[in-house]
Amino acid sequence: MSQNKEKIAEELAYCVKSDMDIENIVDKFRHDLQELDYGNRVAAIRKAIEHLNQGCTVNYVADGFREWYGITIDTDELKKILLQSKDLLPEEERKRNIDKNLLTIERPEDGKKIDLAYLQHKYKLGYHYIDDLFRHNSPAYSGSDLCEALYFQAVCSLCKDRKEIDEYFENLKREREIAQKEEEHRI
Repeated sequence: MSQNKEKIAEELAYCVKSDMDIENIVDKFRHDLQELDYGNRVAAIRKAIEHLNQGCTVNYVADGFREWYGITIDTDELKKILLQSKDLLPEEERKRNIDKNLLTIERPEDGKKIDLAYLQHKYKLGYHYIDDLFRHNSPAYSGSDLCEALYFQAVCSLCKDRKEIDEYFENLKREREIAQKEEEHRI
């Protein structure tokens, strides 16, 4: 290995801060990252760790590698490399970051557009978890446009015909009315 390649391998290992052997890191990344310059390699690794720390799934990060950098990498291989990083937060902290992101970053501003399939892919959490999180942390959530949008996404992913969707929305309407009555009684 030339002196320049050794230096690059050392810097890459430092960025990953992994317990893995430098040669193994370079071998694993060489094929998928060979067309990128060194700066992009470091950026790709840092971005991957950043997303994992936010609570994103390894599958989401692997898809991101394809989208952000044009790198196709097997999720198991990526997991082996990145989950050993010393910069990676503990799992409990990453899970707390998911809740924070769902309540702030991922919450649509207009309260009407929500992509449940995207959120499930990104955080591996389904409708019930997200709905419960919003109900416990947002007093105005029940009966809101966001509640209806999230519910609509869940129904559409589960239902096969319009009749089922209509039934779900009738149930939602009843829930909204009950929530409004409860709010009125509190005041």
